Amino acid sequence: MDLDSILCDWDEQVIQEKSHGKSYLKKSHLENDELKSSRDKKLSRIERHKSELANFECDWEKFPEVKRGWGRRKKFKDQCPNDFQLFAVKMAIVDHKYPEVLIEQEVVWPLHDFIFSTLIAASKPYAKIGVSNVIDGALRVNCFGTKAVDWLKGLEGIAVEGITLKILEANELSKFSTKIGLGCSSDVSYNEPKATQGQQSKSKNIHNSLLTKNSHYFKKRLYKMAIVSDRHADVPILESVVPSIQATINRLLNTSNVDKPLIRITQVLNGAIHVDCEGKSSLDCLTKLEGMSVEDIKLKVLKAENLVEPIKMIWTTKKHLTDTAKMLGYLQRWNKELKTGNWRIVYTYISGFYLRRLVLMDLVSANIIKKANYKLFAGVEFTQFILCENKGSMSEFEVDKHDCTSRLSFETPGAGRVGICNVESMTETQMNLVYATLIKTMQHQAATAARGSGPQFGDLSFKHGWILVTFANQRSKEWLAKEVLSCRPWPEAQLSLVQESELPELKHATTRDPKLEISSTSVAIGSIKIE
Repeated sequence: MDLDSILCDWDEQVIQEKSHGKSYLKKSHLENDELKSSRDKKLSRIERHKSELANFECDWEKFPEVKRGWGRRKKFKDQCPNDFQLFAVKMAIVDHKYPEVLIEQEVVWPLHDFIFSTLIAASKPYAKIGVSNVIDGALRVNCFGTKAVDWLKGLEGIAVEGITLKILEANELSKFSTKIGLGCSSDVSYNEPKATQGQQSKSKNIHNSLLTKNSHYFKKRLYKMAIVSDRHADVPILESVVPSIQATINRLLNTSNVDKPLIRITQVLNGAIHVDCEGKSSLDCLTKLEGMSVEDIKLKVLKAENLVEPIKMIWTTKKHLTDTAKMLGYLQRWNKELKTGNWRIVYTYISGFYLRRLVLMDLVSANIIKKANYKLFAGVEFTQFILCENKGSMSEFEVDKHDCTSRLSFETPGAGRVGICNVESMTETQMNLVYATLIKTMQHQAATAARGSGPQFGDLSFKHGWILVTFANQRSKEWLAKEVLSCRPWPEAQLSLVQESELPELKHATTRDPKLEISSTSVAIGSIKIE
């Protein structure tokens, strides 16, 4: 997930209209335009309206509250190509001794508290910024417009938790990459201790020589694995245990007879350690951890894709509640079953009168929030949660709390695969047209069908001239057959369904959005991406 690519829609006009009514807006508009002629007033409002709608790149599924008027934003996108005020300028907050001194993860919450409390205390309107997380020792920040950039640069030189702040543009961090070994996307590095500058330059030369002389080594398959406890839902692996597990892995690597095994810990998320293994020998070495006990935790090794994916929610609080650590403590105190220790807050921003945090959380916490109607008491007041994915009901994702590998399964009675074929073999463009037409049909049905109902599909693969679709039950197959027969992406199209046994065998295929799990037609809008 690219945290820096998350942009926000700051539709303040809608917020103020809901809070103060249209009279507030009329008064503010008149104050701004009182010295202009009537024609200039009209033109300025039109231009202001266009600029507010133009060129927004927003993840509508992560921020569902900003869906209003998205069609008009898309319409004006080509008319106003470069409105600087509406794009995010990527900045970074570092220590003044950077890169010798890096910002640690423990300082993130005090920094969040300081930034947003200072921002709220400033004069209105607020500078539009969004704070991400610490990556490679720098706190990443998105600034929307020159005013936000200037406000952020005004924080330079202030001391917070023993760190004297320094503001840099994100692209300026690349010049320090040789000094601190940037390039790892994880927040914490669990590999070998930091090397000296001479050792780093030597390793860099070795790396370049290996790329040229032994390039076959870097073509080994990369296995994405995860290390969890045997009771993953009840006993998560904390970051404090990671050094002990890393030491155990190092002992296994030293005793291995295979040349150049490479096992790299990338991150700790939701109580699971994510690991990259290069080559089959590294994978075999990692699987030896199965059944071992480290600090009284019995380990289990499985594929990362078999873990239950974290649920993404937007956590909304009043804007003055900027102390994230304190708010998490309140939530845990009044809601004992929550597992806030496994939460990961990846983005924070102000929207109107509220502070919003994008949270990756475990399945147990998500189900508790769902049963509470997405409102939990946090000591001071009730805080609200918004489910980011448009999944409607989450009943399909409720699993036994001791099962950390459960997923939606299409291996049920009536499930199978069929091919969508044309009279003549389809080109890549024609297959894309078929794909887009089916998605539009799903969107139309989602607007009229009841939530939680609808066809269910799995993988959708592009073969050479035809499309292979996995369906969950016979009802889904019947719906697909009806839509395919009436589908006319181009005038000469004559589409039909063909059983899997009648399709030719091919070794190569392009899978469009693999492991797609559609629980209803309304989910299809957000979960299927049209290229």
